[in-house]
Order: sequence, then structure tokens, then C-alpha cells
Amino acid sequence: MKTITRRQLRDLGASQYQAVKITKNIQYLNIKGLTYFYNISEVIKSISLYKKLPRTKNTTIRSLENLEINIQNKYKIIEFKKPEKPSLISQFYSNQEELERKFKSVGKMLESIQR
Repeated sequence: MKTITRRQLRDLGASQYQAVKITKNIQYLNIKGLTYFYNISEVIKSISLYKKLPRTKNTTIRSLENLEINIQNKYKIIEFKKPEKPSLISQFYSNQEELERKFKSVGKMLESIQR
């Protein structure tokens, strides 16, 4: 598991404030002296959440995006993102499940009418 420190975040382009803000709610993995080591994938998730905060300014968002790119380049991290639009296959199955539920409810209504 790859780790990163606040100092390394600063070396990659984060300000002291940003490094603290990013790692504030992350559980550290290891501590050596006064240096805390954080999981890189958790740091990247925290950066993504920080960018989505409503009061985050555009310049901060750009610097966080650059930081994210620098981390991924230096540590060879590949983040797999979920597709924003559901694929046709998942749409098909969700529609099929919905139709099956409707057919079952119609079947129950027909059974109650026949009684």
C-alpha cells in the first residue's frame, strides 16, 4: 500500500493549508516521529471531495486538480471512475426488472378478481 505525507503533498504543489485540509479526516496508516503517513488512494478521494465543496474557488480547484495529476504521475496511480451514464446493458436489466415487477402485480390483481 502506497503512502504519502503532508510534506510530500506540499512538495507536489499543495499549500500547507490544503495539505492539512486534505488529510484532516483521513486515518493515518503509520507514524514515524512527527511524520504521519496516509494512504494515497484515500488522499485522492479526499481531494475529489474537497474540489466538490460549494465554497471552493476555481483557482483552488485548478491547483487541486494539478496536485491530483502530480500524485498520480509520481506514484503511478490509476483511478478507475464509474461511468457517469449507465450502460445499455444495465439500462436493459433495470427496465426488465421493472417490467417483471409490474407483471407480477398485474397477475396478483387478476387472481384477486377471479376469486
